[in-house]
Amino acid sequence: MEIIDEKIVSWSEARRILEKKTKEKELGYEQKNALEHLKKYSKMPEKKVNDMIRELGKNERLKDRHVMNIVNHLPKDIDELNILFSNEIITLSEDDKKAILKVVSKLVNNLRYKINSQNTKETTMERKEIKKDEWAFVLDFLSHGHYGMERSQPVAQVLGDEYFSLLEIIVRENSTLKTQDKVYIGDGKREKVKYIRGRINFDDLTAAAKEELSYIIESLIEKRPEKFLNFFNKSGQITTRLHQLELLPGIGKRHLWAIIDERKVKEFDSFNDLKKRVPLLPNPEKMISKRIIEELQDRDKYRIFVPRIEKKKEFRRGY
Repeated sequence: MEIIDEKIVSWSEARRILEKKTKEKELGYEQKNALEHLKKYSKMPEKKVNDMIRELGKNERLKDRHVMNIVNHLPKDIDELNILFSNEIITLSEDDKKAILKVVSKLVNNLRYKINSQNTKETTMERKEIKKDEWAFVLDFLSHGHYGMERSQPVAQVLGDEYFSLLEIIVRENSTLKTQDKVYIGDGKREKVKYIRGRINFDDLTAAAKEELSYIIESLIEKRPEKFLNFFNKSGQITTRLHQLELLPGIGKRHLWAIIDERKVKEFDSFNDLKKRVPLLPNPEKMISKRIIEELQDRDKYRIFVPRIEKKKEFRRGY
Protein backbone atom coordinates (compact mmCIF):
# COMPACT_ATOMS: atom_id res chain seq x y z
CA MET A 1 0.00 0.00 0.00
CA GLU A 2 1.40 3.39 -1.05
CA ILE A 3 0.95 6.38 1.27
CA ILE A 4 0.10 9.41 -0.87
CA ASP A 5 -0.49 11.97 1.87
CA GLU A 6 -0.77 12.27 5.64
CA LYS A 7 -2.87 14.58 7.78
CA ILE A 8 -3.22 14.87 11.54
CA VAL A 9 -6.90 14.86 12.50
CA SER A 10 -8.86 15.06 15.73
CA TRP A 11 -10.53 12.03 17.25
CA SER A 12 -13.92 13.48 16.31
CA GLU A 13 -12.96 13.79 12.65
CA ALA A 14 -11.35 10.33 12.67
CA ARG A 15 -14.59 8.90 14.09
CA ARG A 16 -16.66 10.56 11.37
CA ILE A 17 -14.33 9.25 8.64
CA LEU A 18 -14.46 5.67 9.95
CA GLU A 19 -18.24 5.76 10.45
CA LYS A 20 -18.60 6.91 6.84
CA LYS A 21 -16.35 4.08 5.65
CA THR A 22 -18.51 1.49 7.45
CA LYS A 23 -21.34 2.42 5.07
CA GLU A 24 -19.08 1.85 2.06
CA LYS A 25 -17.29 -1.37 3.03
CA GLU A 26 -16.44 -3.60 5.98
CA LEU A 27 -13.66 -2.19 8.14
CA GLY A 28 -10.46 -4.11 8.84
CA TYR A 29 -9.66 -5.44 12.31
CA GLU A 30 -7.50 -2.47 13.36
CA GLN A 31 -10.03 0.01 11.94
CA LYS A 32 -12.88 -1.63 13.90
CA ASN A 33 -10.89 -1.44 17.11
CA ALA A 34 -9.98 2.18 16.43
CA LEU A 35 -13.64 3.08 15.83
CA GLU A 36 -14.71 1.28 19.01
CA HIS A 37 -12.11 3.27 20.97
CA LEU A 38 -13.16 6.56 19.34
CA LYS A 39 -16.85 5.97 20.12
CA LYS A 40 -15.91 5.48 23.76
CA TYR A 41 -13.56 8.43 24.20
CA SER A 42 -14.52 10.95 21.51
CA LYS A 43 -17.47 12.68 23.20
CA MET A 44 -17.17 16.21 21.83
CA PRO A 45 -19.19 17.26 18.75
CA GLU A 46 -16.96 17.91 15.74
CA LYS A 47 -18.19 21.51 15.45
CA LYS A 48 -16.92 22.32 18.96
CA VAL A 49 -13.66 20.56 18.21
CA ASN A 50 -13.18 22.69 15.08
CA ASP A 51 -13.94 25.85 17.06
CA MET A 52 -11.28 24.88 19.57
CA ILE A 53 -8.77 24.07 16.81
CA ARG A 54 -9.28 27.54 15.32
CA GLU A 55 -8.85 29.23 18.71
CA LEU A 56 -5.72 27.27 19.60
CA GLY A 57 -4.31 27.77 16.11
CA LYS A 58 -4.00 31.48 16.82
CA ASN A 59 -0.97 30.64 18.96
CA GLU A 60 1.80 30.42 16.36
CA ARG A 61 4.00 28.35 18.66
CA LEU A 62 1.60 25.42 18.60
CA LYS A 63 2.02 22.95 15.76
CA ASP A 64 -0.86 20.86 14.40
CA ARG A 65 0.09 17.84 16.52
CA HIS A 66 0.11 20.01 19.67
CA VAL A 67 -3.35 21.35 18.89
CA MET A 68 -4.76 17.87 18.17
CA ASN A 69 -3.23 16.50 21.36
CA ILE A 70 -4.97 19.24 23.35
CA VAL A 71 -8.41 18.87 21.73
CA ASN A 72 -8.28 15.06 22.05
CA HIS A 73 -7.30 14.94 25.72
CA LEU A 74 -8.93 18.15 27.00
CA PRO A 75 -6.56 18.96 29.88
CA LYS A 76 -8.34 20.31 32.97
CA ASP A 77 -5.37 21.98 34.64
CA ILE A 78 -1.70 22.90 34.24
CA ASP A 79 -0.51 19.50 35.53
CA GLU A 80 -2.43 17.65 32.83
CA LEU A 81 -1.23 20.11 30.21
CA ASN A 82 2.39 19.62 31.31
CA ILE A 83 1.99 15.86 30.86
CA LEU A 84 0.80 16.35 27.28
CA PHE A 85 3.91 18.40 26.48
CA SER A 86 6.39 16.39 28.56
CA ASN A 87 8.01 14.81 25.48
CA GLU A 88 7.92 17.93 23.32
CA ILE A 89 10.80 20.30 22.63
CA ILE A 90 8.53 23.34 22.86
CA THR A 91 8.45 25.15 26.21
CA LEU A 92 5.21 26.93 27.01
CA SER A 93 5.16 30.06 29.11
CA GLU A 94 2.73 30.36 32.02
CA ASP A 95 0.67 32.81 29.95
CA ASP A 96 0.53 30.30 27.08
CA LYS A 97 -0.69 27.58 29.42
CA LYS A 98 -3.35 29.79 30.97
CA ALA A 99 -4.56 30.85 27.51
CA ILE A 100 -4.80 27.23 26.34
CA LEU A 101 -6.73 26.13 29.45
CA LYS A 102 -9.05 29.09 29.07
CA VAL A 103 -9.95 28.01 25.52
CA VAL A 104 -10.51 24.41 26.61
CA SER A 105 -12.56 25.40 29.64
CA LYS A 106 -14.72 27.81 27.67
CA LEU A 107 -15.75 25.24 25.06
CA VAL A 108 -16.16 22.07 27.11
CA ASN A 109 -17.59 23.09 30.47
CA ASN A 110 -21.20 22.27 29.56
CA LEU A 111 -20.19 19.08 27.78
CA ARG A 112 -17.95 17.92 30.63
CA TYR A 113 -20.86 18.40 33.04
CA LYS A 114 -23.08 16.18 30.88
CA ILE A 115 -20.41 13.49 30.58
CA ASN A 116 -19.70 13.49 34.33
CA SER A 117 -23.42 13.28 35.12
CA GLN A 118 -23.78 10.30 32.80
CA ASN A 119 -20.69 8.60 34.27
CA THR A 120 -22.01 9.15 37.80
CA LYS A 121 -25.28 7.42 36.89
CA GLU A 122 -23.41 4.52 35.27
CA THR A 123 -21.12 4.15 38.30
CA THR A 124 -24.08 4.13 40.67
CA MET A 125 -25.77 1.40 38.63
CA GLU A 126 -22.57 -0.64 38.57
CA ARG A 127 -22.26 -0.42 42.36
CA LYS A 128 -25.82 -1.67 42.79
CA GLU A 129 -25.16 -4.68 40.53
CA ILE A 130 -22.72 -6.42 42.87
CA LYS A 131 -21.78 -9.82 41.52
CA LYS A 132 -22.04 -12.49 44.20
CA ASP A 133 -20.77 -16.05 44.25
CA GLU A 134 -23.09 -18.95 45.11
CA TRP A 135 -20.31 -21.39 45.98
CA ALA A 136 -16.80 -21.05 47.35
CA PHE A 137 -13.73 -23.16 48.06
CA VAL A 138 -11.99 -23.17 51.42
CA LEU A 139 -8.49 -21.68 51.43
CA ASP A 140 -7.92 -22.01 55.18
CA PHE A 141 -9.97 -23.01 58.23
CA LEU A 142 -9.28 -21.52 61.67
CA SER A 143 -11.24 -23.41 64.33
CA HIS A 144 -10.79 -20.65 66.94
CA GLY A 145 -10.73 -17.65 64.66
CA HIS A 146 -7.82 -15.24 64.42
CA TYR A 147 -6.36 -12.16 66.08
CA GLY A 148 -8.60 -9.14 65.69
CA MET A 149 -11.92 -10.96 66.01
CA GLU A 150 -14.22 -9.86 68.83
CA ARG A 151 -14.62 -13.41 70.13
CA SER A 152 -13.31 -16.87 69.39
CA GLN A 153 -15.37 -18.70 66.78
CA PRO A 154 -14.61 -20.93 63.79
CA VAL A 155 -13.84 -18.96 60.64
CA ALA A 156 -12.78 -19.91 57.13
CA GLN A 157 -11.20 -17.89 54.37
CA VAL A 158 -12.74 -18.84 51.02
CA LEU A 159 -12.57 -18.06 47.29
CA GLY A 160 -15.74 -17.71 45.20
CA ASP A 161 -15.90 -20.13 42.27
CA GLU A 162 -17.42 -17.70 39.74
CA TYR A 163 -16.20 -14.17 40.52
CA PHE A 164 -13.20 -15.09 42.71
CA SER A 165 -14.53 -13.18 45.73
CA LEU A 166 -12.23 -13.38 48.76
CA LEU A 167 -14.41 -13.80 51.85
CA GLU A 168 -14.34 -14.75 55.50
CA ILE A 169 -17.21 -16.96 56.63
CA ILE A 170 -18.27 -17.87 60.15
CA VAL A 171 -18.79 -21.64 60.38
CA ARG A 172 -21.64 -23.17 62.37
CA GLU A 173 -20.90 -24.75 65.74
CA ASN A 174 -20.06 -28.46 65.60
CA SER A 175 -19.13 -28.07 61.92
CA THR A 176 -15.65 -28.26 60.52
CA LEU A 177 -14.11 -27.56 57.15
CA LYS A 178 -10.87 -28.50 55.47
CA THR A 179 -8.86 -26.94 52.68
CA GLN A 180 -10.43 -27.26 49.20
CA ASP A 181 -13.90 -28.08 50.59
CA LYS A 182 -16.72 -26.60 48.50
CA VAL A 183 -19.31 -24.69 50.55
CA TYR A 184 -22.59 -22.99 49.66
CA ILE A 185 -22.58 -19.22 50.36
CA GLY A 186 -25.66 -18.16 48.36
CA ASP A 187 -28.87 -16.59 49.62
CA GLY A 188 -30.55 -19.93 50.31
CA LYS A 189 -30.18 -22.23 53.32
CA ARG A 190 -26.52 -22.67 54.22
CA GLU A 191 -25.67 -26.00 55.79
CA LYS A 192 -22.25 -25.21 57.28
CA VAL A 193 -22.03 -21.43 56.98
CA LYS A 194 -23.55 -19.41 59.84
CA TYR A 195 -23.00 -16.09 58.10
CA ILE A 196 -20.52 -14.31 55.89
CA ARG A 197 -18.28 -12.04 57.93
CA GLY A 198 -17.32 -9.92 54.95
CA ARG A 199 -15.03 -9.43 51.99
CA ILE A 200 -11.30 -9.42 52.62
CA ASN A 201 -8.23 -8.21 50.74
CA PHE A 202 -5.43 -10.42 49.48
CA ASP A 203 -3.19 -9.10 52.27
CA ASP A 204 -5.72 -10.32 54.86
CA LEU A 205 -5.21 -13.94 53.81
CA THR A 206 -3.26 -16.25 56.08
CA ALA A 207 0.02 -17.70 54.82
CA ALA A 208 -1.71 -21.06 54.36
CA ALA A 209 -4.55 -19.45 52.36
CA LYS A 210 -2.09 -17.69 50.06
CA GLU A 211 -0.27 -20.98 49.54
CA GLU A 212 -3.52 -22.71 48.56
CA LEU A 213 -4.87 -19.92 46.35
CA SER A 214 -3.06 -20.72 43.09
CA TYR A 215 -3.95 -24.45 43.33
CA ILE A 216 -7.66 -23.73 43.68
CA ILE A 217 -7.64 -21.13 40.90
CA GLU A 218 -5.90 -23.54 38.52
CA SER A 219 -8.43 -26.22 39.47
CA LEU A 220 -11.33 -23.86 38.63
CA ILE A 221 -9.73 -23.03 35.27
CA GLU A 222 -9.31 -26.72 34.51
CA LYS A 223 -12.95 -27.50 35.37
CA ARG A 224 -14.40 -24.71 33.20
CA PRO A 225 -11.96 -24.11 30.34
CA GLU A 226 -14.66 -22.78 28.00
CA LYS A 227 -15.10 -19.66 30.14
CA PHE A 228 -11.44 -18.75 29.83
CA LEU A 229 -11.02 -19.90 26.22
CA ASN A 230 -13.77 -17.41 25.39
CA PHE A 231 -11.40 -14.68 26.54
CA PHE A 232 -8.77 -15.76 24.00
CA ASN A 233 -11.43 -15.93 21.29
CA LYS A 234 -13.38 -12.71 22.00
CA SER A 235 -11.07 -10.26 23.80
CA GLY A 236 -10.55 -6.86 22.18
CA GLN A 237 -8.81 -3.53 22.46
CA ILE A 238 -8.74 -1.54 25.70
CA THR A 239 -7.15 1.48 24.04
CA THR A 240 -5.67 2.02 20.59
CA ARG A 241 -2.32 0.86 21.99
CA LEU A 242 -3.35 -1.82 24.48
CA HIS A 243 -5.18 -5.11 23.88
CA GLN A 244 -6.85 -7.14 26.62
CA LEU A 245 -4.65 -10.13 25.78
CA GLU A 246 -1.58 -8.07 26.71
CA LEU A 247 -2.80 -7.99 30.31
CA LEU A 248 -1.88 -11.66 30.62
CA PRO A 249 1.65 -12.17 32.00
CA GLY A 250 3.88 -13.40 29.18
CA ILE A 251 1.85 -12.04 26.24
CA GLY A 252 3.79 -9.62 24.07
CA LYS A 253 3.09 -8.20 20.62
CA ARG A 254 4.36 -11.32 18.80
CA HIS A 255 2.06 -13.68 20.71
CA LEU A 256 -0.78 -11.15 20.55
CA TRP A 257 -0.82 -11.02 16.76
CA ALA A 258 -0.29 -14.77 16.46
CA ILE A 259 -3.42 -15.37 18.59
CA ILE A 260 -5.47 -12.78 16.68
CA ASP A 261 -4.44 -14.19 13.29
CA GLU A 262 -5.24 -17.76 14.33
CA ARG A 263 -8.64 -17.01 15.84
CA LYS A 264 -9.64 -15.26 12.59
CA VAL A 265 -9.17 -18.60 10.87
CA LYS A 266 -10.96 -20.63 13.56
CA GLU A 267 -11.77 -20.07 17.21
CA PHE A 268 -9.74 -22.08 19.72
CA ASP A 269 -11.68 -25.05 21.07
CA SER A 270 -9.27 -26.12 23.82
CA PHE A 271 -6.11 -25.01 25.56
CA ASN A 272 -4.21 -27.74 23.69
CA ASP A 273 -5.53 -26.33 20.42
CA LEU A 274 -4.38 -22.87 21.49
CA LYS A 275 -0.87 -24.10 22.40
CA LYS A 276 -0.60 -26.13 19.19
CA ARG A 277 -1.55 -23.24 16.88
CA VAL A 278 0.44 -20.51 18.68
CA PRO A 279 4.08 -21.66 18.89
CA LEU A 280 6.12 -20.92 22.04
CA LEU A 281 3.07 -19.59 23.88
CA PRO A 282 3.50 -19.74 27.69
CA ASN A 283 1.14 -22.09 29.51
CA PRO A 284 -2.29 -20.35 29.12
CA GLU A 285 -3.75 -21.83 32.32
CA LYS A 286 -0.77 -20.52 34.32
CA MET A 287 -1.04 -17.10 32.67
CA ILE A 288 -4.73 -16.84 33.59
CA SER A 289 -4.05 -17.98 37.16
CA LYS A 290 -1.28 -15.39 37.59
CA ARG A 291 -3.52 -12.67 36.16
CA ILE A 292 -6.37 -13.55 38.55
CA ILE A 293 -3.98 -13.34 41.51
CA GLU A 294 -2.69 -9.95 40.27
CA GLU A 295 -6.28 -8.69 40.14
CA LEU A 296 -6.95 -10.01 43.65
CA GLN A 297 -3.83 -8.10 44.76
CA ASP A 298 -5.30 -4.98 43.05
CA ARG A 299 -2.05 -4.39 41.17
CA ASP A 300 -3.66 -3.07 37.98
CA LYS A 301 -6.50 -0.68 37.18
CA TYR A 302 -7.80 -3.03 34.49
CA ARG A 303 -9.89 -6.09 35.34
CA ILE A 304 -10.58 -9.20 33.24
CA PHE A 305 -11.69 -11.96 35.58
CA VAL A 306 -12.23 -10.38 39.03
CA PRO A 307 -14.95 -7.69 39.24
CA ARG A 308 -13.86 -4.57 41.09
CA ILE A 309 -15.87 -4.18 44.27
CA GLU A 310 -15.88 -1.06 46.44
CA LYS A 311 -14.34 -2.16 49.73
CA LYS A 312 -16.11 -1.42 53.02
CA LYS A 313 -14.02 -0.53 56.03
CA GLU A 314 -16.01 -2.66 58.46
CA PHE A 315 -17.16 -6.27 58.26
CA ARG A 316 -20.87 -6.79 57.76
CA ARG A 317 -23.02 -9.87 58.08
CA GLY A 318 -24.70 -9.26 54.76
CA TYR A 319 -23.14 -10.36 51.49
